[in-house]
Amino acid sequence: MSTLDPLSRETALSVLGSYAGLADDLTAFTPLPTGLYNRNARLTAGGRDLVLKMLPAGRPADASLYAVTLQARLAEAEFPCPGVLPNTAEHLITPCGGADWTLQDWAEGRHLAAPDRPAHLDGGGARHLGGTLGSLHRQAGDLAGTGHLAGTVRTADLARILAATVDSARAFLGGGLRPGPALKLRLKPGKSDLEQEICRWTPQLKTAARVLADWRPPADLDTPGPGHGDINWENLLFAEDGRVTVLDFDNAGLMPTAYDAGAACAVICGANPTWQAAFADGYDDAGGATFPRENLPWLMVLKYTRSLAWQIRGRHEAADRDLARSWVAFLGENLAATLSGLKP
Repeated sequence: MSTLDPLSRETALSVLGSYAGLADDLTAFTPLPTGLYNRNARLTAGGRDLVLKMLPAGRPADASLYAVTLQARLAEAEFPCPGVLPNTAEHLITPCGGADWTLQDWAEGRHLAAPDRPAHLDGGGARHLGGTLGSLHRQAGDLAGTGHLAGTVRTADLARILAATVDSARAFLGGGLRPGPALKLRLKPGKSDLEQEICRWTPQLKTAARVLADWRPPADLDTPGPGHGDINWENLLFAEDGRVTVLDFDNAGLMPTAYDAGAACAVICGANPTWQAAFADGYDDAGGATFPRENLPWLMVLKYTRSLAWQIRGRHEAADRDLARSWVAFLGENLAATLSGLKP
């Protein structure tokens, strides 16, 4: 599957027509790299640097509204994320041309390249990032408690996440007398680098599916709250003065915040126990919920298995095969390390 065509100036002008005076004052327009699900552009209009963002198709309208409202209200509460501009009808989402759009403030900063991340985490970054997520959960919970979020859409619960992850892994692995796609892929001649990397970690995926099928999470891990749903390095911008901006609330919703915290720690810190401890301390410093230390290994296994199964399922659609291979390698390596540390 190919990526979408870049966002055109004409489409941008059509969307901006719903924002007072902006279509007539568009002075700069730069399409951003596209993905499988969205098209964005940086623009300057009305004297403001903005980003026009297409929301992913297929998500229920109430879930998208909850996510966008959460981001907008957090920005208003001075949490470090881009603000969302309302249109002339005072709506945060603008339908146009068969898609839904938001207009957000442009965030300055840079992404940290993979080689730069260990030094950042060693230098206090792990604690800072844990604190950032802890603040997000605390402030979002306060907003929900005072009725400042649109609706009470629960996008996921832990039992559903767990069952879907195990089912997805088993669908690839197969079982009994019926060979699954994993065996067919292993026997396939001329495998791509991405397919070879998937085969490399298939045994760990099998172990993880068994471990997760036997896991009975304590009830408090399923306590719902507003969460981001996709904290990863690509969704973090770093300013020269050390400030961090959190991007991309597309997957935000009402979810088990313990899983949101554990999954973020898994992606940011990997299996490094020093970084994990600093991340957890920073999270607790934020003054909200307590970080799920005791159950972190299982939450990490769940996150790695879930993401690995998703990568396997979407391997034919990967727009950047090298990036996908690197991500599968990260998931597999850290899944193997985390599994080895689990108590029997």
